Amino acid sequence: MMWTSPIEHVEEGSAPPLHSQMQYGSDQTDDESSTSPQSLLLLARNRELSRQIESLQAERRVLLDRQQNVMDLISASSPDQLLHDLRNVLNERELFRVLAFPDDK
Repeated sequence: MMWTSPIEHVEEGSAPPLHSQMQYGSDQTDDESSTSPQSLLLLARNRELSRQIESLQAERRVLLDRQQNVMDLISASSPDQLLHDLRNVLNERELFRVLAFPDDK
């Protein structure tokens, strides 16, 4: 049994299910391959992996939304600038604390 790698389809939502990518040899018919224990195990594993992919994609969307919100709040121009700008904001806040409350340590 040969299959093609789904790695080339890394864009969100573009990877077809693994079972659609499997290519069976000519010695197996579709009926034989769909009822074999190995095929059933592969299909179950495929379904589980598909659920995991969907969950990870949903989590990714949430994290990207949070990242965008933080970028908007601190006026970051790009995701690459986010950490740099956030460090600057935190440093300025600490400087303000030192200047505003010189007796506190």
